[in-house]
Amino acid sequence: MVREFKQGSRPKRLAKRPKIKGCHECSRRRIDCDRGQPACQKCVSKGLECSGLGTIYRFHSGPQYKKKSNGSERTYNTDTDPRHPSSRIPNSSKCEGMNSNGISYSTTDAKQKAEVCVYASGINTNGLSNLGKCNKEPPKPFLNFNTLRPTEPAIRSLLKYFSQHIAPLAAIIDVGFNGYRDLIIPLAESDKLVQKAVALVSTNHLSMKLEGLVIPNAALYSEVFDELLFRSQNSDPSHETANLTATLLLLLSEMITGNVNFSVIYKMLRDFLFAAGDRLVLVSCQLDEFLRIQIQRFQLFVEPLLDETRGSLFVMMQTEDCLEFLRFCLTLHPEYQDQLGLLREMITLACDIYVHRAINDPPISSTSHLIKKFRQVTLDFEQRGSMIGCHVLSWPYFVAAAESVHLEDRTFFVHRLEIVCTTTGFQNIRGAIQQLQHIWECQGTTRWTSLLGGPTQVLIM
Repeated sequence: MVREFKQGSRPKRLAKRPKIKGCHECSRRRIDCDRGQPACQKCVSKGLECSGLGTIYRFHSGPQYKKKSNGSERTYNTDTDPRHPSSRIPNSSKCEGMNSNGISYSTTDAKQKAEVCVYASGINTNGLSNLGKCNKEPPKPFLNFNTLRPTEPAIRSLLKYFSQHIAPLAAIIDVGFNGYRDLIIPLAESDKLVQKAVALVSTNHLSMKLEGLVIPNAALYSEVFDELLFRSQNSDPSHETANLTATLLLLLSEMITGNVNFSVIYKMLRDFLFAAGDRLVLVSCQLDEFLRIQIQRFQLFVEPLLDETRGSLFVMMQTEDCLEFLRFCLTLHPEYQDQLGLLREMITLACDIYVHRAINDPPISSTSHLIKKFRQVTLDFEQRGSMIGCHVLSWPYFVAAAESVHLEDRTFFVHRLEIVCTTTGFQNIRGAIQQLQHIWECQGTTRWTSLLGGPTQVLIM
């Protein structure tokens, strides 16, 4: 039967069935997912390992992918294109949350003192302390299925290894959005320097895990290092984002290998920040926002390792601003508020202990109450069951162990450092434990904060 329509009218289209985003396995098999957690029933019934509803990064290759994309390159505008993961990160604004604990210091106006601290210590924060404030409203759930354009098989494998094994260790919580995976890897797709830096980090981590089977690529390290050194001495605004990203990745590589070159790399980071100036304050790209938060995180833990005077001033003035990475996590994962609060308390306690020792140098026995409190907070954190973010406690555990007098306390914190080392495979923790032996030998005669730095110092964070 032929349907008749009135003149000027159009046939009504049947309503499309709404698409339901499920797990990667059901999506690949082109079937509806029941969205069960932690594994959907359709994967369970087939005996498949369900990836769940978290963020998944697809690495496509071969003729099937080329057919779908017609061999063309896929590029995204990181500021406007909704397909790009960076456009889905929530914008940051001021958020008042967890209260700080620790020793109180007599201060003048906070803003004036911060300016005096930066001027006196020579530390250039370039406005980073006022950036990256988290949202009061929780962000929307982050679900992204992105694709990489075809690359060399070896590079693609290293990018995939970084996504699966390094990014979870670099982030605080690897559920949903992970900037190391969802922002840095797409950048590595278009920037060769970042791509080499990611490949270097993956190769070094593999060499630590598979000792003797994978050899660290010294030539690639020299290539990335030399290029960054050249760029730090020849400022080019068009390379700022790539420079900062590659520098952070190189610092991450130093943590993995336990090398002692991090101070030179960190100096290059200072040079890039100085050259960028106010441009970092004004940009709105979500990748740059993520980089600013991560730079603050590195500054908090690196500055005390380089110089006692500068480090103590920086920690005393900038701790609250540098803890933005925890507030950012809280906006993404309010369900982990208790654990993030305990993480923050442990980090601030470690900062208080460091500053108290560096500035006041009190009798050893006078800080025993701080060590006792640190131990109790650690036990409270571990009793929560979910040990999210425990791999960011290397520096706090190191500080608490260095300040400890009794063997029981030292053993307690060294054991936690060993757990972090086992979890991450990062060799910098072994260097930290070796350094503690020297600190304890000098305890009572020399401030342990003055023993940090020097040519054999490893990056502890």
